Amino acid sequence: MGKVSKKGQYGDVRIACRTSEGRVMDFDENRKEELKQHYQSKGIAIGMVLFMPFGVILWLLLDNPGFLGVGPALGISIGIAIGEAMYKKEILGE
Repeated sequence: MGKVSKKGQYGDVRIACRTSEGRVMDFDENRKEELKQHYQSKGIAIGMVLFMPFGVILWLLLDNPGFLGVGPALGISIGIAIGEAMYKKEILGE
């Protein structure tokens, strides 16, 4: 399943793998997908830690436990944006 292209002195070996849908995915493409998932997970963790207290503060200030869910919702959405930014910074090298 490997592709070999003669680039450079020793050749550039490209490894391919098969996805669950049966599509053949290059190693580079597979690595990018792993990096994207890695940085999104990191971003979600950062967002949850930063915004979970926000929901608790709203709950205590407004005396309504329904506002407890606002913190995780904000944390996940902003965390995904943080993860995407970290991924793009890693891929583009900016």
